Amino acid sequence: MGRNVQRSRRVWDSHRLVKIMDRAIRKALLKTVTFRAVAIMVTMIVAYCWTGKWMTSIGITITANLIKMALYYWHERVWETIC
Repeated sequence: MGRNVQRSRRVWDSHRLVKIMDRAIRKALLKTVTFRAVAIMVTMIVAYCWTGKWMTSIGITITANLIKMALYYWHERVWETIC
C-alpha cells in the first residue's frame, strides 16, 4: 500500500473513532443526567413521606444534593493525591 493510502485510511479511521467517542460521550452524559434526576426525585419523595411537607422535602433534597456534590469533590481531590 502506498503512503498516501495508509495516511488516508488512518485519517478515515480517526474520524470514525471520533464519531464513536462522540456518541459514547453523549450517551454517558444523558445517562448521568437521567440518573441524577431519578436520584433527586427519590430523595424528595422519601423526604416528603417522612415529613409530609413539600417545602421541607424540597429543602432536604437541595441540602442533600449540595452535601453530596461537596463530598464528591472532596473524594476526587483525595484520590488525586493518592494516585
